[in-house]
Amino acid sequence: MARRRVENGLVHPYFGDVGKQLLRRFGQRHASVERGLTEGEKVARKERDVSSVLSRSAEMEDPLAHPRRPDPLASAPSSHPSLEEAQESLAYSLPYLWTYSEGATVVRLTQAADGKVLAVEVIASSGNGELDKAAVTAVWDLGEELPALPPEVVMSRDSVVSEWKFEVQRTVAGPAALGVGAVATFDPVLGTGDVLHSFEARSQVRVTLVAYY
Repeated sequence: MARRRVENGLVHPYFGDVGKQLLRRFGQRHASVERGLTEGEKVARKERDVSSVLSRSAEMEDPLAHPRRPDPLASAPSSHPSLEEAQESLAYSLPYLWTYSEGATVVRLTQAADGKVLAVEVIASSGNGELDKAAVTAVWDLGEELPALPPEVVMSRDSVVSEWKFEVQRTVAGPAALGVGAVATFDPVLGTGDVLHSFEARSQVRVTLVAYY
């Protein structure tokens, strides 16, 4: 019932704030783990990235099926045909992407009514000791920073338990459709640019509330 309540969006804003803090802490801890990888571990990871993206080529995101944000200049009434052709060519040159989970850890957090952390335990391991440790440490790092739990959450209980999933997702770029080694993308609306090389990979952390009771 507790998990179904969260799935249905019946979550107190308090847990949204806690989730943001946990995400920041977990991101910092995971970054430390990444920096501590040995050269051998980095090479092995690169090999996994390449084999992953090649074996999943049929499941990668097709850039033509997921077009980028349209260029306002290209869609304007006075747009020049060559500009539209250039934008279409750029869409073809975008690399295909494959995103997969490197591991997910579910942690149970027990808090006193004043917000103090009473206990932290892993209830579902990712199979990666460093990832599990980063998740647990992220929770303990908050320490006394967690504010008191709202009365409507505590009610008559002495403590409140919440379960959180800490996940690391890995996104790998496949070979560019036009054979380009590096593809530059630019969002004219947001004014942001990016360069993604073929077979380049990036990690992203996620923290999700699973249940509270």
